[in-house]
Amino acid sequence: MTRLAYLFPVYILVASLLPMNTIAGANAQTTDITLTVELDDPRLYPDTEATYTLTVESPERVHFSSISLPTGKDVRARRIGQHHDYYFEGTDEYRISTYQYRVATDAMGTQPLASPTLTFVELNPDGSRERIQLNAEPIMIERLPIPDTYPGLWLPAEKVTLSQQWSSEANTIKAGETLERHVHLFIAGRQIDDFPALQVTYPDAITLLNETPKFTQTQAGTTLTLHQSLIVREDAEIVLDPIVIPWFNLTQHQTAIASVNGRTLNPSAAKQSATKVTEPQIWRFRENVAWMLIGTISGLCVLCGLALLVRCSRRRNATSPTHQLKLALVADQPLQVQLYWQQMPADTRQRCQAALSRYLQVRYQSERSDSEKEKSKQALLEQLNVTTDKPRLLPDFDPL
Repeated sequence: MTRLAYLFPVYILVASLLPMNTIAGANAQTTDITLTVELDDPRLYPDTEATYTLTVESPERVHFSSISLPTGKDVRARRIGQHHDYYFEGTDEYRISTYQYRVATDAMGTQPLASPTLTFVELNPDGSRERIQLNAEPIMIERLPIPDTYPGLWLPAEKVTLSQQWSSEANTIKAGETLERHVHLFIAGRQIDDFPALQVTYPDAITLLNETPKFTQTQAGTTLTLHQSLIVREDAEIVLDPIVIPWFNLTQHQTAIASVNGRTLNPSAAKQSATKVTEPQIWRFRENVAWMLIGTISGLCVLCGLALLVRCSRRRNATSPTHQLKLALVADQPLQVQLYWQQMPADTRQRCQAALSRYLQVRYQSERSDSEKEKSKQALLEQLNVTTDKPRLLPDFDPL
């Protein structure tokens, strides 16, 4: 065994010095080797690729030293995978190898696509060697332009789907409330680096807060997810348009549409009921001792009640919506800000709506600087302090 190990390098050297003939352009069936090729679709469009499959059936003893790429005029090809299977016929072992490529071309019209060239060395009985190169029959491919009837951005794919989810299906919504929306766009065969941008426009009555788009990639394709927060700025009918994306179906070779429905947001049906004004009762003085006593006792009760009300109102100021809203602003808690905002008086919300929208927009945009965020916060606090800082004799209570 040791002597054979020393002789093996010598055998390789001698074999390499043996005469070798080259047979180029051999048929697809040579020395028990069979080549078959297949193209999933011979029609190509701009920015599209076809899958080219080469299947090689050969004895297991045959080893290919090189396998080239498919070639043609202005053809771009890349290998995307290979697979090997083995089987026996009696005592002879055979191998079935499958090679897959993605091919594209910029040359308009029809042209032949040459198969890959397989090269291997055959040892003859006399000890000589022959380098054999095999090719399969070429396949005709056709490069087509973008159809004249196609609208919008060119988007060729085998499958495109568009879907959405809303945080609430109710169309009745009040100014200042937030509606969450998730939009999902799936494109088969697309990678993240060549995925088109998805932009959704909204009316001026909507303040839009966008989170960073999220991509999910699988073997089938890539899904883009948009998470949007829609803040309603006014109590008016707001029409949200449907999202429509035209695309070109490479399977059916025709224009298709992916879309999701829009919706109409109606102003809140729950109107604030007008404050019921009770006409004051006119107490008439009567010269009656019983009535005078009742009036005196009532006056004392009113004075005691006023004292208690003033004391309670001072304590309640610390837990009022305005106070809690200011604390949430100072702590930079936008969710709490929106919660206490709904409890504010209608006139205050109407006056401060623009400052609140500016604060939320700057707060949710990551590219905003800290100084811009602080400036928007202070602007909202100043708007709130216009009325909340005015001294009142009896805070939070209407005159008796």
